Amino acid sequence: MSRLVGLIERLLPAGPGRTHVLVAAGLALSLLQFVPANLAHFTFDDYQLIVENPTIRSFDSVGAVLASGRPMRGLTFMVDYALFGLDARGYHLVNLAWHYLANLLLYFLLFRLFGTRIAAFAALLFAFHAIHVEAVMGIAHRKEMLAATFLLLSFHAFLFKDRWPRAAMVMALVFFILGLLSKQVVAALPLLLLGWEWLKRGPEAQVELWRLWPWLLLPVGLLIGGALISLPILADFKITGYFSLRELTLADWSRVLATTLTQVPRYLSGLLFPVHLTVLPPTATYTFANHESWLGLLLLLSLPVAAWLARRDRAVSFGLSWIFINLLPVMNWAPTNSVYADRYLYIPSAGFCLVAAGVWQRLTESRVELVGPRVARITGFLLLFGILYAGAVGSLVPRATGIWTFPELWRIYPAIGEALAGLVIAPFIVLAMEHLESGRYARALQRHPVVEYTLLFILFGILVFGIIIGAEVLISHRFGFPVLLTEAKFERTGQWLSSHARPGPRAGGSVILPSGTTWSELGNIILYTVGSAAVILFVYFRQERKTAARGRTQRLLVRVVFVIFSAMYASNTIRAVDWASEIRLWRTAVMEDPGSAYAHNNLGKAYLDRRRFDLAVNSLIIATRLGPELPETWRNLGLAYLGAGNLPKAASNLEMAVKLQPTDWASRMNLANVMVVEAASGKRPRGYQEAITHYLRILEVYPGAAHVLHNLAFCYYSVGAYNQALDYIERVIQLDPVSTKARQLRADIERARSRAEVAKP
Repeated sequence: MSRLVGLIERLLPAGPGRTHVLVAAGLALSLLQFVPANLAHFTFDDYQLIVENPTIRSFDSVGAVLASGRPMRGLTFMVDYALFGLDARGYHLVNLAWHYLANLLLYFLLFRLFGTRIAAFAALLFAFHAIHVEAVMGIAHRKEMLAATFLLLSFHAFLFKDRWPRAAMVMALVFFILGLLSKQVVAALPLLLLGWEWLKRGPEAQVELWRLWPWLLLPVGLLIGGALISLPILADFKITGYFSLRELTLADWSRVLATTLTQVPRYLSGLLFPVHLTVLPPTATYTFANHESWLGLLLLLSLPVAAWLARRDRAVSFGLSWIFINLLPVMNWAPTNSVYADRYLYIPSAGFCLVAAGVWQRLTESRVELVGPRVARITGFLLLFGILYAGAVGSLVPRATGIWTFPELWRIYPAIGEALAGLVIAPFIVLAMEHLESGRYARALQRHPVVEYTLLFILFGILVFGIIIGAEVLISHRFGFPVLLTEAKFERTGQWLSSHARPGPRAGGSVILPSGTTWSELGNIILYTVGSAAVILFVYFRQERKTAARGRTQRLLVRVVFVIFSAMYASNTIRAVDWASEIRLWRTAVMEDPGSAYAHNNLGKAYLDRRRFDLAVNSLIIATRLGPELPETWRNLGLAYLGAGNLPKAASNLEMAVKLQPTDWASRMNLANVMVVEAASGKRPRGYQEAITHYLRILEVYPGAAHVLHNLAFCYYSVGAYNQALDYIERVIQLDPVSTKARQLRADIERARSRAEVAKP
């Protein structure tokens, strides 16, 4: 081992180069928390953007992709499809690559601006920040990483303006445009550049305004173009979003602004304390009579004030400015989007990480001892306990029990058992680690890193299996919930997964680890959970020994930092597990808020997509009861009944969806189809006439819909209106000359009309 260390030191001599490599390796290690992405399927908007999107399947459709929303995302999907087809693992892998690239670019940008220590801390914190799971695990949310990447590339290019003025400004502008085509929030970049120039040069920064005029005019021009010009590529820059100007003039703007401001505390708490994260969007609205709105306004305005007051500390000041500037475009100032989502904080979180790094730098420079030896010993014990507890209990729950327990995984939540078992067992492991890493053995372990890692691996493994066994005793015998995995339970679990998983190359496999025998599953737990945690502990003790000579406060500071990183790592693995299975994600959302119609509706939709119509009906009935004013809940319930073969209930629920939203053409189409089937079976005497009314309404909006014209022709044929039937079927044949079904129906109509004419007296 010493030879290997010596070789590394010769290849990477002390200096920035070695630091860059070590930070890059640390950022790569952070990707372990997203391992469940390797077994995740498509979710949410992925189906509309990828699975059901024909434009990404050929490079001949580049024009159509450029004309769609977020064209840079669409272009990357085209490349993904060429490489991976519809294998979701490849798309998730590319998401991780973009996330890693954004991490690297952030590190090198902060290295250029503030030096190694601040850059390394901020980049690692950004890599482990729990707010990023939604953006990284959701393939459709790749736009967040693309926007961040091009924003950082543009910033990098801008910093070369003094060395290569023209080339730097051209490249910076090109990356800026690519960022805008990824997501419009990159429009905040000019303010970031101005803020940095002012922080660096003070009043002299005004001379930089002339360099930035293209940045300032471009977003304004795109917004004006989006409002005045009906070009598809400018649709993303239409400030009114999906609404018309008339609809926006009718909005209650006081309520809209008040509701937006109430989310500021949630945004800031998501940056500072990213706990209890959820996919559920806020649904409540507020007015300025609510104190939450004024609190949000106060907190928002406090950010630039704090940045001004902290201007002597460039890192903290620029970090606060970064948060403020990048929060402005993601807040829902116009009611065109959700007022909050975790993924919106992907770019603003870089500012928080910079602020934290600046504060950490100040604390590490202090030589004042804040605590005495006894307090330091007790506090150190508690902090190491926090590291072990967060890493073991947090990452173990979803892998060892939450996924494998059968039959209803989401209802059996055995975290209480693991938590109690961890409280009992972890202190003994902490004492053992403290004893091994004490002064008596520290020097020997420093010389033999393999031995040190092996011992940490064994001790953490004992903690993990001790928690499993302890939880088994506590839960099985006290609460009646089985925890340990047995062959019989694994077989039943495999059946459960196969019945709930989306059909695909891994249907029937575990949504967390590759399916196999009990021993292979346990082997995965050992290698992944225990192995990665042992790496974190190894780095922790090595770093702590380096800071031992600096005093008690510095050692405690190291432990505090590792507690934060361990907690975020555990949180990220749990959230990544949730995102690996759409059903598990929405079951978790239902547990978090049982009164959310949105959660029950999406859980029912996930069942519906998997053709589990019985489970879909159960969830959607609850959704319609919780949100009777929501047309999508009635539409999905109608489709679930349709899939289950219950046509009367399907029709009644689809009628309710159409009543609530007359422009819901999908519900209207399905309703008309149900009416035709019921009329053909004799159960709905006026079914054909009612279906004709709905089909005609659809044709007013989609006059070239061939399937609607075909169904309309069949309805007229069924009620004996042969001339109208022939008119519509001829339009179908003009649209699709090779349709054998249309030609057969035309022949049937002509024969029926001939018989009717012969039968006339």
